[in-house]
Order: sequence, then C-alpha cells, then structure tokens
Amino acid sequence: MKTKEKISVPIFQDLRAEAIRLLLKELGVAKTAFFIRNNFSSPIDYLELKDRLFADQTVEQIYEDIQTWKTSKSAKPPRSR
Repeated sequence: MKTKEKISVPIFQDLRAEAIRLLLKELGVAKTAFFIRNNFSSPIDYLELKDRLFADQTVEQIYEDIQTWKTSKSAKPPRSR
C-alpha cells in the first residue's frame, strides 16, 4: 500500500521571488519585465482558471502529474485531465 506523502504549500511571496529570479536568469531583464507587465496586469480570475484547468483532479493527482513530469525526459508540462 502506498503511503500518502504530506504536501506542503509554499509561501506565495517566496514562490513569486524565486520565479522572478528564474525568469531574470533565463530571459534577461527586458523579457522578464515584458512578461510581468503582460501577465500580472491582466485581470485574471485565478480561481476560475484553476477550476477550468483542474476541476476533475484531486490534489494528489495534480501532485503525481507534477512528479511524473519532473522525472520524465519530456520538456512539456503535464496537461490537465
């Protein structure tokens, strides 16, 4: 029987800072600024988006998809079910 692993939720501010550091490293300042302006200034209902993307999945299924994607050789992220 598989033991359930405890899943921790990252602190959003830490996650945002890490994401911006990665964007800066990979894309540079200009592309990162353009990305942030276009993505964070748009009025997006994240709860509605979450429901559309993951409506029929449990947290465990999403976590398993992420782990499978991380260990695969594919560069494409998992698609929602």
